[in-house]
Amino acid sequence: MQSDFSISHVDAKLVQAGRLHLRPVYTFAADTLPAGAVQVSAVVTEGHKCLAKALLIQAIHPEVPPVYLGGDAMKGCCFGASAWLGFMKMPPMMKAMYASVPKGDGKHNAHYLKATPDLCEAGLKSLGRLIPAGKYLVMGTCDERTESLARPVSALCFGTAEQIRNLCGLVHFSRADLFNPVIAAWGAHCATFISYPAGLWENVPKDTAFIGPAASYGNDWFPPDLLALSMPYRMAVQLSEDYGQSFAEKCPDKTYPATRDQL
Repeated sequence: MQSDFSISHVDAKLVQAGRLHLRPVYTFAADTLPAGAVQVSAVVTEGHKCLAKALLIQAIHPEVPPVYLGGDAMKGCCFGASAWLGFMKMPPMMKAMYASVPKGDGKHNAHYLKATPDLCEAGLKSLGRLIPAGKYLVMGTCDERTESLARPVSALCFGTAEQIRNLCGLVHFSRADLFNPVIAAWGAHCATFISYPAGLWENVPKDTAFIGPAASYGNDWFPPDLLALSMPYRMAVQLSEDYGQSFAEKCPDKTYPATRDQL
């Protein structure tokens, strides 16, 4: 049977496999923008103009249009996303911001995610060279507004711990490697959600799903009972093919139990 790579088919299978309540969000590389696409500031109207926050808003609210970012379209979005997605160089201040207090700023601007700025710098250098995906990156859910775009480069799922556990298990279904198909990589939320699964940096592990985010600074907007799982689109296609032969379809009572033991 020929594989169905269409986003509508893959989207339906991801939702079915994970019993997802939130819509998966896809990243597309594009040289032209789809009608109705907006910048991040049109979606995140209050507080920090965070691209990752915009993606979660899209997953929660189906009416939210696709968002985009590009070298000539970086206004209305935080500089971190522009850097992590490869549209500008990593600002020197980022290593200090992630690790300690930037010069002249108050402590509220420090994230303390790394022990030292040097550790942070070494981590950023380990990304390797940038691998541009297209003039623009467009992020949106599967509907008529994104159907004119080419095949996605990555998929992003939001879910409860159980929903994401089950999707992680499905990632492992066709893999012999016990350790590396799913990893919790360090980086900004937008790196976990987009940069890594889309393979925008040379040394990002291939054929890998990324669970997270493993950064605390977004906890004021990222719900405490939610996790994200991102993956290359080809992996999402594989999950859609594996679903019918896996535990998710063959053992639904164990995968999605109606009753649970009280501990």
